[in-house]
Amino acid sequence: MVVSIKNISPTHGSHYYTKEGNSLDLYDCSNWYGRLVQAFELAESVESHPLTCLLRGRSPTGETLIDKSRIHSQSQIKERAGIDLTTSAPKSVSIQALVFGDLRLELAHQVATVRMLDVLEERYAITRQMQNGKRQKVVTGKLAIAQFHHDTSREFDPQLHTHNIVLNLQQLPNGKWRSLDNTAIYEAKMLLGQIYRNELAREVQELGYEIQVTNHHLGLWELKGYSSPQIKAFSKRSQQIQQQAGEDASSTHKV
Repeated sequence: MVVSIKNISPTHGSHYYTKEGNSLDLYDCSNWYGRLVQAFELAESVESHPLTCLLRGRSPTGETLIDKSRIHSQSQIKERAGIDLTTSAPKSVSIQALVFGDLRLELAHQVATVRMLDVLEERYAITRQMQNGKRQKVVTGKLAIAQFHHDTSREFDPQLHTHNIVLNLQQLPNGKWRSLDNTAIYEAKMLLGQIYRNELAREVQELGYEIQVTNHHLGLWELKGYSSPQIKAFSKRSQQIQQQAGEDASSTHKV
């Protein structure tokens, strides 16, 4: 149960998330979130063409928002289209929701994700602009986020998780567009993960479930009543990572 984070390219962002890890139709499992979304005329669900344009720094109608010609002319510079901030529910929550049918837990996962995103948007929607000859940090408080809700892992185990694609776009108060400064987001990864876990724990307990802490240091937990063998039986991907990286490997080596 983690919040993972990584940079994505325009091509990866526009194709991968619409296909990976979901038995549902794309338009039933995706949506836009964030205050910056209001700057565009977007459908409720995430459609391929507008998403592709926004990932490339253009408006949904093709207007250039951020000029990336310099990046495209220098092959050694990798274009950053956005950040994939993924929230993944504890395995026991996924099993209870998807195997035993308590879909209230799926909603609980989405609610916890949104509460984490609200903190992300309020504190870490940051860009920079020149002021008095110096680059100054500007907190806009606005993000555009494409959400993709998936229900299986790469190995088709039950796994509730949401890819929150934070677009590399920020708008200054004067209307000009800038890139998102993602430094603070990466530094806040552990905090954002703890917010998600705490909010999800609150939601599932309000539904009548009890939880058991499995790692006090990291704040990890599972639903009470689930044994380690039961959880491992639905965790083929986790087992593969441990075999490759070793049980004592750091989280960096388990990516």
